[in-house]
Amino acid sequence: MEGSNLLRFVRPLIAVMIALTAGLWVISKINFSQVVERLNQVPELTFAVGFLCYCLFVGTKAWRFRAILGVDRSILALMPIFSIHTFFSNVLPFRSADLSYLYLLNKRESVSGSVGLASLIIASVIDLVLMLVLLAVAGLYSGMAGLSYALLFYLPTLTVLALILSLFVFSQLANDSYRSLCLFGQLQSRLTHLSSIQYLVGATGERSKIENQNQILKLWHQLLIKVVSIFIDLWRALTAPGLRQRQGPIWILSTLSLAVRFGFQIYLIQKMESQLSAASVLFALSFTNLFNLLPIQSVGNLGTIEAPFAWALTKCGVSLEVALATGLSLHLVILCYASLIGLFGFLSHNRLK
Repeated sequence: MEGSNLLRFVRPLIAVMIALTAGLWVISKINFSQVVERLNQVPELTFAVGFLCYCLFVGTKAWRFRAILGVDRSILALMPIFSIHTFFSNVLPFRSADLSYLYLLNKRESVSGSVGLASLIIASVIDLVLMLVLLAVAGLYSGMAGLSYALLFYLPTLTVLALILSLFVFSQLANDSYRSLCLFGQLQSRLTHLSSIQYLVGATGERSKIENQNQILKLWHQLLIKVVSIFIDLWRALTAPGLRQRQGPIWILSTLSLAVRFGFQIYLIQKMESQLSAASVLFALSFTNLFNLLPIQSVGNLGTIEAPFAWALTKCGVSLEVALATGLSLHLVILCYASLIGLFGFLSHNRLK
């Protein structure tokens, strides 16, 4: 019990330390005059086009999740949810923005938390596969310096393993869903039975102590019943037959959303630093987003975006100074875009569905 309590304390502490270290490292290494210089040399029309592409990205994101959730709603009706979620994803630490997605989805669309959580899991698995594919392809053409040739083996291997995992989530789990639900149901029934009986029997003098212990055990089993119920709902959402039928559109929309997202970022970066190749930028963006699938983001993602982005670019032969300045410049632009799209989301949130 002490080991599990220690583990629950250490995990968030490690995430906080990584985020703080990355942020402080970026601040100590960055040349802010270069950031200003890069932002000044980008035409205003480019920023406007970039913002329109960012709005398109949020729209494709809403379209993608509509396919995953299977809700019969227009993309415009879902836009406030994903506008607010996109804004919080850029400012809140440790993937806590996902809570806003679950809350708004339940409040506006009456979608249960288990279904919303299942959609996030599915989207993350698909993103993992697509990021690894892009990382492997971009790595072959980006002229990486200082990396072992073994990487050319590991990246495709990890991609194949991730693809197998995604197929397992989509298909194999659904084949055994009925049996698994029966097992969950049997466990839930057993826990319900245990919580309704007396656990300890003793002498009359120890009755008060025994009753207190029984109450603690009963509360513990009621908590376990609740957890099992959540798992049952989550399992049903992950293995829904309709979800399996929508696999094709989900993958296509996920690829489209990622293409729009990386496409306009490459466009902006090449306007800031024209000497960077599209392949090296794609490698850096893929690695950064793969890194940020982990719940280790800092406030505003400061440092946890720039550090992996700069590391990846340096492996493509770019100097650390240029890589950091380019990464922070792009990050600031994205924060401005996210703030504007978040404002739209908040203003639209209270309108009629």
